[in-house]
Amino acid sequence: MNFERFKFLQRIDVSDKQTQQLKSLIEIPNHSAILDEHFPGHPIVPGVLLIEMMAQSAGNLVLYKSDFSHMAILAAVSHSKFVNYVVPGDRLTCEVELLSFSRGFALCEAQILKDNNLVACAELRMKVVDFFNEQVKNAVVSNFKAIANTHQPAL
Repeated sequence: MNFERFKFLQRIDVSDKQTQQLKSLIEIPNHSAILDEHFPGHPIVPGVLLIEMMAQSAGNLVLYKSDFSHMAILAAVSHSKFVNYVVPGDRLTCEVELLSFSRGFALCEAQILKDNNLVACAELRMKVVDFFNEQVKNAVVSNFKAIANTHQPAL
């Protein structure tokens, strides 16, 4: 994870190609310049970054489900709720479920949990696109493979 460069996911867990779900682990660093002024003396992670964490998780699910042939870009956020706050040092789990995948869009339901308690949730519409170029494809696929824990069934 590189918090300052907005690479939030530390590990991704997927069970197999048939799955419609993905879980990711996110550990908020004890100190980050991004959080210094939000709020001074009591930093909390902005809601927009929680949305980005859910979008990165959803994007990785789409990437995996497409056999690494397409990437996903956040197109819309609906029904978002923030029910608790996140502070430095928190360990989060993001759970994403793919609800539908058609006409160039993936609809996902996502939630972030802290100690098994809901922190935030949203419905995310992801635009599924071709990779912009080989450099982007290599970077996205390499990042997935570096943090993914795929539980492939034995042959």
